[in-house]
Amino acid sequence: MKKIVILICFLLMSCQKADFNVVGGKGYNFASLSDQVIFLNVWADWCAPCIKKIPDFNKLDKHPNAKVFGFHFDQFDILESDEISMLMSRLGIEFENLISDPRDILDSGIPENVPTLWIVKEGKIIDTIIEPLNYEQLMAKLESHLVTSD
Repeated sequence: MKKIVILICFLLMSCQKADFNVVGGKGYNFASLSDQVIFLNVWADWCAPCIKKIPDFNKLDKHPNAKVFGFHFDQFDILESDEISMLMSRLGIEFENLISDPRDILDSGIPENVPTLWIVKEGKIIDTIIEPLNYEQLMAKLESHLVTSD
């Protein structure tokens, strides 16, 4: 009987619709990321500060309390996910990139600047940063949002 209950729970969880999807087809639910602070980095390959900060976001994404996602600014109107995949590979981006439009999942508009960093908890934007941050500054943001969200 215990095995049947576990199987039913597993099936119910696997049937849950994703809140958003990333390049490569994987889907995520905000509930499954509730123990992490989400950093949504709106970037562009034509933005020098965005490119310079890629290693910092790659490093931050390895932290157990942080999850980094990217979204290329041009995806709002012209870039497709196969083009994003090629850019990610060429630029050494290791964090996942959304294919879901942030306007649909976060009730946001199109940012006026790149880079724009949205810090997200429980599916809501809790902080917006419009200047590039180094790894130490990103860690300070992570720590401050871990404290305020507990």
